[in-house]
Amino acid sequence: MKKASAMRLMGIVIMVLIAVASVRSQDTDGGKRQAAWSISTAFIPESVKDQDKTRASTIVRFQPSGEETDDEFIVEPRTYIRLRVDILEIEPSETHSIASPSIRIQNQKSAEITMGSPEESLSIQITPIIKEKKGIELEFAFQKKPEMKDKRLEKAFALNGESVVIELFENKNRNSKISLKVTPLIEVIKPMKEYPGAVHELHLDDSYLLKNDDKLIAHGNLSATTSDDGEICLWFADDEGLFVLGFRRFDGAEPSGFVRGTEIKIKFGDVHYKWVNRNPLLPEGKWIVWVLRYPPRFKNLIEKSSQGILGKNGMIGIAAGKDSWKYATRGWKNMAER
Repeated sequence: MKKASAMRLMGIVIMVLIAVASVRSQDTDGGKRQAAWSISTAFIPESVKDQDKTRASTIVRFQPSGEETDDEFIVEPRTYIRLRVDILEIEPSETHSIASPSIRIQNQKSAEITMGSPEESLSIQITPIIKEKKGIELEFAFQKKPEMKDKRLEKAFALNGESVVIELFENKNRNSKISLKVTPLIEVIKPMKEYPGAVHELHLDDSYLLKNDDKLIAHGNLSATTSDDGEICLWFADDEGLFVLGFRRFDGAEPSGFVRGTEIKIKFGDVHYKWVNRNPLLPEGKWIVWVLRYPPRFKNLIEKSSQGILGKNGMIGIAAGKDSWKYATRGWKNMAER
């Protein structure tokens, strides 16, 4: 009896989570990029005997959002839905967890969970849709191969933070059911905000500017004050070009960064900058930094210019007055035209 019980337990589908956070990108239809989260697992398909244990993977793929902006640099609120997913085998006497991936996805985008082996697999697609005053509609499409020729569709509603359970299929040989438990939780990312007024005084003490976290552009003290009708802007230059930074909109500038506490962060594609100060730069908040970028030809002018502070890999500077952003670039433009 004990031996039979032990053999029965060995026949249970076993999932051993070995490593999480193997994150990569892979091509999808149309040449778009798609994030994939892979959890390495040990998996025993129902069709193989105990001694024929094989390796398989649980893969979670996300539908591309079409947005390249990092969450830190958004100018509009962005809504995500976190899905705690539990794939369960329910027997008359007990319930076993097969896998428990956590998914973070934007509203109305899809995530697909695929698990098993090439010969025997289970795929589950989940699409959360926020319904005002009703909660979250969850659309499911799942398929177990080779038994199911087509995907089966299901829908369920859940309140924020509430769990729903749907039955996927029944395993008559084991007198068990494979079910899906999903718990959605809405998460809203707050955007950067426009600073409400002009900046008339700014002090950078023991400040330093880093490129991609490890390349020091320059460091030093910068300070400026201006009258009520003037403004202050910062600037820096390196082999990527000349960057003029303002705290209010100005001609040609884009909301490409923000200031929060003692740091200014800016991002252009895969290149990002962090300007760190000893003390907070502006009152508490996450304020947009407007950035005007000039082409890299200014690199050759760095050592000729007397403006700002010259560092090993570039320059940093400050300007003040009415249309201070024009003042910051005037010297560079004149030298470029010589």
